[in-house]
Amino acid sequence: MLRIITGSYEHNLLCVALDVKHDVFTPIFHFTPHTQSIRCLAWGKKVLASGSNDEHIRLYDLVKRKELGTLIHHDGAILCLEFFKFKWLFSGSADGKICIWRTKDWEILAELKGHKGPVVDMTIHKSGKIMLSVAEDRRLILWNLMTARKAAVRVLPHSPRQVLFVPDTVSEYVVAYARSIDLFTSGGSVLRSWTLKSSIHKIDWYKSYLLVSCDDGSLNFFDINEKEASKDEAKKTEKISKVSNTKSLNIKEKPISEPNFILRGHAARVKDFSILNNYLASVSTDGNIVVWDLEKREQLAVYNAGDRLNCVALVPDEVEHLQKKRALPVEESEPESEPESEDERPKKRAKARKTKVTITEG
Repeated sequence: MLRIITGSYEHNLLCVALDVKHDVFTPIFHFTPHTQSIRCLAWGKKVLASGSNDEHIRLYDLVKRKELGTLIHHDGAILCLEFFKFKWLFSGSADGKICIWRTKDWEILAELKGHKGPVVDMTIHKSGKIMLSVAEDRRLILWNLMTARKAAVRVLPHSPRQVLFVPDTVSEYVVAYARSIDLFTSGGSVLRSWTLKSSIHKIDWYKSYLLVSCDDGSLNFFDINEKEASKDEAKKTEKISKVSNTKSLNIKEKPISEPNFILRGHAARVKDFSILNNYLASVSTDGNIVVWDLEKREQLAVYNAGDRLNCVALVPDEVEHLQKKRALPVEESEPESEPESEDERPKKRAKARKTKVTITEG
């Protein structure tokens, strides 16, 4: 069984269960927790977090199926959320700030300030010591999470949409723009680029593939281990014109990158997708949830939610069987290799600023 949770433009949160053996959907819950459209979802252990244009982060207990409360601190829409080992929740907002919440008591450990525009995405390194964030100000910031301070800033050539660390590398990363993706070294040099026919909405990793969802309803898979084709071998080109006063001033040709394979199951733009093991759930403004078997590269089932879907989280059914001890989850113990003093620094700074955070019990 798979649990598929979606957020919509109509402010609704929907959860359905899919029996993958019989392709049967079972509705679990459907309600309206926000007053504006839901922009992002994140889950860790038994807790789900949703972010919205209403500037609130709502928390839910997936085991007891009840609301835990609301995190109120940002002064803008919540654009991205990410749990790290369920010890911290990171939130990025249109106010240009990133907040680090401690899941033990949902207090703010640190508030990261460095962007001059909405924070559209962030990615945490598997070590938990560094993080990358991108914003509409075209800045990419490397954060030292041990000190909660900026380590480096890079100005990107275009307005970014997403950033991801490359798996099994020390610190290589990819940045997605409107219709292209760059692969960077840790030093900031571009190793490789991809150009797509349609606008990009979401990127993620599946094994050695970079998976890209697009405006034309497609899911494109690029093998990053495959050698890049030369310009002479490119089958198609795209003419990109810079237009001013209705006159074309400059024309450049860029090769259109051919994916290794494509999955098509939506009639409109694929806004988001989520991967769990070899299963993928994609959602679109056409209202459909499409579940895929990535091993077989085929569609398993389709469910129409009746809303314009904006985000999705794929959760294992085992979350229902977690031990019900507390309404709020217990924080994991600190690793011995991580000094306690480093962990407490952002907490002390947050207290010094007297940041007001409220949690409203649901």
